[in-house]
Amino acid sequence: MSRLSITLLVDTQTARPGLQTEHGLSFLVQRGEQALLFDTGASGVWLSNAQTMGITMNSVRHLVLSHGHRDHTGGLPEAIQACPEARVYMHPKALMPRYSLHPGQAPRALGLPSPAWQALSPKADQICWSTAPMRIDEGIGLSGPILRRHPQECSSGPFFLDPEGRGIDPLEDDQALWIQTPEGLVIVLGCAHAGVANTLDHIREITGETRIRALIGGLHLAKADQARLDFTKDRIHDAGVREVLTCHCTGEGVAHALGYQWMKAGETWSMPHL
Repeated sequence: MSRLSITLLVDTQTARPGLQTEHGLSFLVQRGEQALLFDTGASGVWLSNAQTMGITMNSVRHLVLSHGHRDHTGGLPEAIQACPEARVYMHPKALMPRYSLHPGQAPRALGLPSPAWQALSPKADQICWSTAPMRIDEGIGLSGPILRRHPQECSSGPFFLDPEGRGIDPLEDDQALWIQTPEGLVIVLGCAHAGVANTLDHIREITGETRIRALIGGLHLAKADQARLDFTKDRIHDAGVREVLTCHCTGEGVAHALGYQWMKAGETWSMPHL
C-alpha cells in the first residue's frame, strides 16, 4: 500500500538540529512514488533543510503556490532549479504587487521577489493558471479561488494593492490543496487568507466529500480576536475534522489554546494505509 506523508520543510521553528528557520512556509507532500512541493518559503532554506534531512526532489512533478506572498514564493528559484520538470500551479493574481501597512511604519512589499519573477519567466509554458478548481493528479486537487461565504473571515490582515493603502488586497489568489484518502480529505493550507471555514466549505462542495481526515498548515489566527478564534474552532469542529496540525501564521499560543497540534520544520505527518 502507498503511504501519504506531509513534511514541513521550513518555518519559524525546527524540530531537528541542523535545520534553518525563517518566516516562510514549504511542505513536501509524498504519496507512494509521487511528490509535490507546496510553497517554497521565503528563500532557498527549504531546499537546504530538505538536503539536511536526506530528502531529494527527483520525484517532484507538481509545484503549487498557495498565494503570492513572498514568504511562500521567495524560494522559487531554488525550486525551479531543483525540480525542472515540475509543473507550476498558481493563480494569475499571485503576480500582483502587494504591500502591508502598519501604523508608524513604512509600507512593506509582500509580492514575489525579483529573483522569483526571473525564475518563473522562462517557465511560462509550464505554468498552469488555477483560476478554477482542478485536479492535478489522481485523488489530488486544488481549490482554485475560494468562495467567501462567512463575513467573519472577511479580513486577514493589513494587506493592500498599493503602498499608499488605497486598495485593500482581497487575496483572491489564495488556494488550498486537497488529497482524497479512504478516511476522507487531507487539506493543506498556506495561510488560509480566504478563511478556514470558507476553505472547508468550498472544498467539501467541489469534491463532494464531507469527511475531513486532517487539516494541515497555516490558519492565520495569530492576531485574531476571541470571536474569530471561537468561530474558527466551532466551524472546524462542526466540519468533523479529525486532526488539525498548525504552523506558520496560526500562532503557537493560539494553536495550543484551541487544542491543535503545533508543527515544526523537520516534522512529518503521515497516513500509512491508502
